[in-house]
Amino acid sequence: MFVLDSSPIIYLAKAGLLEKLQLLGEFFLAKSVFLETVEKYSDPEEAGYIRKYVEKSIKSPSADYFSVCQGLSKADSESISLAKELSCAVIMDEKKGREIASLNGIENHGTVYLLLQMLKKNLITKEEFKTSLLKMVSEGFYLSAKTYEEIMNKLNLPQ
Repeated sequence: MFVLDSSPIIYLAKAGLLEKLQLLGEFFLAKSVFLETVEKYSDPEEAGYIRKYVEKSIKSPSADYFSVCQGLSKADSESISLAKELSCAVIMDEKKGREIASLNGIENHGTVYLLLQMLKKNLITKEEFKTSLLKMVSEGFYLSAKTYEEIMNKLNLPQ
């Protein structure tokens, strides 16, 4: 079980992998994340695709424990709060959010972790992993050249 923040949902959608997400296990997202990824999203077709796979997983926290933390959006804060309440990992790419989650003993990972889990569970091939990662980067996902190289080397994939 895990909680998703906005960026993993958006980039997995851009890579066409949301249908595989539910095969990784039960996941939730805060209402504010849903609003950010569907209701306020500029691409109606992509928003519809996202809605199809995440709408049934909306679950807002009973309290927003981290709203006082500077530098966190409402969606980030509620995602961390929900993970705290559910005693599960939060999947987010924002550095500040992940630092706050870590400081509070909340397991956290980024979007690439989900791709690696899909690969580990044979939901995608190594080539699909690489193609998906490159698609995400081409759509604005930040991944340093060094991290990309490390991932490709670890998976024995050509760069």
